[in-house]
Amino acid sequence: MKKIICIAAAALLLGISCAACGNSEKDVSARESMASEAKSRVGEAAEDFGEAVTDAVSVITSEADRMYDNGQISDGDGVIGNEPTD
Repeated sequence: MKKIICIAAAALLLGISCAACGNSEKDVSARESMASEAKSRVGEAAEDFGEAVTDAVSVITSEADRMYDNGQISDGDGVIGNEPTD
């Protein structure tokens, strides 16, 4: 009985070790490819976000300049927004 258990345990260990020795080179390559693609997408998203922020700041600045030139914004007393309207 002990011999049968030992043989079964040895076969089980051999099977597990063979199953774990799959094509790991392919797995590593696939993981590296996925990581590289994710890194690229994150970089693109960050670049797009930076461009969007730059565009928004540009629009806000140009609108504020236009309002200041038209006299809609003045800061004579240091408090913006309490000036009399025309």
